[in-house]
Order: sequence, then structure tokens, then C-alpha cells
Amino acid sequence: MWSSVRRKHERCNGGLGSHPRSSVCDASRWLSYWLTLISLLLSVSPGWPHDLAGIQPSRMIRQPIEGKAPEFTLVNQSGQPVALRDLRGKVVLLTFTYSSCTGVCPLITRSMTVLQQRLTSQERRKIFFLSVTVDPEVDTPATLRTYAKRHGVDLTSWAFLTESPTVVREVWQSFGMTVNERAKGIVDHPGWTFLIDREGMVRYRYLGGALEVKTVLEDMRKL
Repeated sequence: MWSSVRRKHERCNGGLGSHPRSSVCDASRWLSYWLTLISLLLSVSPGWPHDLAGIQPSRMIRQPIEGKAPEFTLVNQSGQPVALRDLRGKVVLLTFTYSSCTGVCPLITRSMTVLQQRLTSQERRKIFFLSVTVDPEVDTPATLRTYAKRHGVDLTSWAFLTESPTVVREVWQSFGMTVNERAKGIVDHPGWTFLIDREGMVRYRYLGGALEVKTVLEDMRKL
């Protein structure tokens, strides 16, 4: 990648020691530099980075990650406690949404519903889905239960989680997320989904609204 940038640089300058041919070449070099930098940022996953929090790509970006998933305990749509450690031995697909969202959340939930439907009955016993709210003041257990029903979710292998704002905020932060409430019922948050293996290690982070079902399904089955 860097060698291709260098070749463009030499073509514009006519080789070492010569003068630049035109300002077009300068613009070309800068454009090439920024495209390369962006590509590198998207290809590296140093833990739980915040640098991509504002990016909502139109297509899913799949980032390999190696790190232990932060532990947490929240309550589900029935008001029962759910701890991530209790799901050891299962593959977990974890995302962050909220019930009144009209942006990426319905797309993520729909993609996960399709994923759940494509699992065999045996696979459903080994794979669990988690949706953590980013609007805990609105998303009570009852609200999340209604939301799950509206989206045709099978709650035997999927939990929608909430808690007090303080507790849920700690979960967001532990996964490197920045969440901002712009107004009541309107929350800015990154469209991130994490795939956690049976030992509690994060293996992939998916960025974007609509998950690519085939890719995520293959990743889950490999674990």
C-alpha cells in the first residue's frame, strides 16, 4: 500500500531532484495519503478504540479483535438479572440499540432476527443474542419486552438488557462506546455489534447498520 503511494509521488515529481509537474500532482498526493490513512485506521483494532465512534458505514465493516469481553450484569425484558459470565460455553452476539430508534437500530435488530431464524434448533442452544439499551431512562423491561415482540424475536436465545443509567453507561464505556442523548428518545451512538466466543473473548466487531447475515453466520459457526 505504501509502495503504491511512493510510485505516485515519483511520477508526479518526475523522479528525485526534478521539479513538480503541476498542482494536480500535489492534490493527487494528498488524496492518496488520506485514502491510505483511512484504510489503515479501518484495518487496525487495538482493543476498544473510540476513533471510529462517529462512522456509520453503509456496508458492514468486519474488524477482528482479540480481547476479553468486559464483564457486566444487567436485567432483561422480564426484570431478571443476566450476567455475561453466565453465558460461558455459548457464542454471544452483542449489540447496542434502543426501542425508539429510527436509524440503525431497526436494521441491526432485523439482521439479528434473520440470523436467529437461520440457526438450527441445535445451534440456538449454543448461540445467544444480547441487545443492550443505550436509552435506559426510556427502555424499561416492559418497553423492551414489547419491542422484542414487535420484531418477532425468540426470547429463548435472546435477551434485551437495561438497568439504571449509571450502570448501563459503565457497560457502554467498557466496550469503548460514546453515547450522547440529543433529546428525549433521540440518542447518538455507534452501530457496533460484537461477536464473543465460548471463552468470553471478543473475536470480531462489526460496524454498520445492516449486518451481513451470511458473513456473521459463518463467523458464529466457526466458533
